[in-house]
Amino acid sequence: MSSDQDYQFTRALSLSELIGLSFKLLFSNIFIWVFYLLAFLLFTLYLFTIKDLGFSTSLDVDFSELLGSIDFTDPNTDTNELLNLSNKILFTFFTESLVISVFLSIAYAITLFVVKSNFERVLPNNLLIKTVPNDMSETKSLITKLKISISKVIPKLIPIVIAAFILNFLTLIGLIFFIVPGIIISGLVSLVPVIILSESDISVGKSFKRSYELVKGFLLKTLALLVFIGIIQFILATIVQLILVNIYVVFSGIDPEQISTSTDPIFVILRYVSEAFFAPLSIISLILFYYNLKWENQQKYSQPWNVPIQNQPIQPYPQYQQIQPSQQSYQPQTENIVPPHEKSIFCISCGKANPIYGSFCAFCGKKLLKSSETSTNIGNNSENLDLNKIVCSTCGKPPRKPEDKFCAYCGMKY
Repeated sequence: MSSDQDYQFTRALSLSELIGLSFKLLFSNIFIWVFYLLAFLLFTLYLFTIKDLGFSTSLDVDFSELLGSIDFTDPNTDTNELLNLSNKILFTFFTESLVISVFLSIAYAITLFVVKSNFERVLPNNLLIKTVPNDMSETKSLITKLKISISKVIPKLIPIVIAAFILNFLTLIGLIFFIVPGIIISGLVSLVPVIILSESDISVGKSFKRSYELVKGFLLKTLALLVFIGIIQFILATIVQLILVNIYVVFSGIDPEQISTSTDPIFVILRYVSEAFFAPLSIISLILFYYNLKWENQQKYSQPWNVPIQNQPIQPYPQYQQIQPSQQSYQPQTENIVPPHEKSIFCISCGKANPIYGSFCAFCGKKLLKSSETSTNIGNNSENLDLNKIVCSTCGKPPRKPEDKFCAYCGMKY
C-alpha cells in the first residue's frame, strides 16, 4: 500500500499542544466553516422535509421518553409495542446517520486538505518536516484550494461515507449495549476518516485495521483527547447557541416559553449553526493526532514513519557472541623499536635505535654515546647506580646512567 504522506512530525505533542494547535488551525481559515455550515443546514432541511412527508425524525421522536414509558419488568408488556418501537428507532437512526454521514464526510474531506495546506503557516517550524511537495500549500487562492480539495475528495467520497456510517453504527451499538466497550471501540477506530483521506490505495476494512494498529499502544491518550475535545465542543457550542437564541428571542419578540426547542425551525437552525462553528475542531485534532501517532509509533517500534505498520517485518534481536578471555600471557607491544644488534646503537635520551656510525640521535638530536664513552660514564656514576635494583624488563640489562629513561640496549622504557 502506498501512502501520500507529505509531512512528518519531529517530536510528540502533548494533549495541551494538540488542543492549542487545533484551535490555531481552526481560526486560521474561515473557509473551513463554510462547508460545515452547509452540511448542517442541508441536514436541517432534510429533517424538516422528511417530517413534512410523515416520517419520524429525531426532531419529534423523544427516544428516551419512549423507552421510559415502557415497563420492561411487566410480563404483560406488549411485545408488538416493543417491536414497533425498535423498528422506529432503527429506521430513524439508519436514515439520519446515512444522510449526516454523506454531508459530514464531504466537510471532513475538504477540511483535511485545507488544514494540511495551513500546516507550514501555523505549526512551529521545529515541529514539521515537509517530505514531498504539497500542491495545496503552494497556493494562497481559496478558489484554487477549493478546486484541488474537491478533486481529491471525489475519488474518496464513497469509502469515507461507508466508513462514517459504520463508525456511527458501531459507536451507537457499543454505547447502547456495552458502554465501556463502546467507548474503547470509538477510540480505536477514531482515525479511520483521516486514514482514508491521507493514505492512497486503502480500503475501508484496511483503514479500520490501520487505525487499530496506530491507536492500540496509545489508547488512553486517544480517549483523553476525544473526551477533552468533546467537552470543549459542547461547552462552546452551548454558549454560542444561548447567545444566538437570546438574540433571536429579543428581536422576534416571541415568548421563550412558547418556543419548541425541537420543532421550531429557527431554533433548530440556530442549534446546528452553533454546532457548525466548532464541529471542525474534532477532525482537526484527529489530523494532528494522526501525524503525532505516526511519529510515536516510529519511536516505539523503530519503524520508518511512512511505511505501514502492518507491512513492517518483525526484526529479531541480534545475537551477540560472548568474547572469551585469552589464555595467553600478555605480550608488550614495541612499536617503532628496532631490535638491538651489533650494527645499532641506542640513544640514552629517547631510546630509539640509530646506526652504529652516527654521532647524534636521528630522533631527538642528542649525542650518541659510543662504547668507550658509555663505559666511562657508567664508571663515573657507578656509586649512584644500583644495578641490582634497576634492570630492563625486556632484555634484563641495567641502565648506563641513573637518569636514563630508556634502555640503551633494546629501547624499552624503564
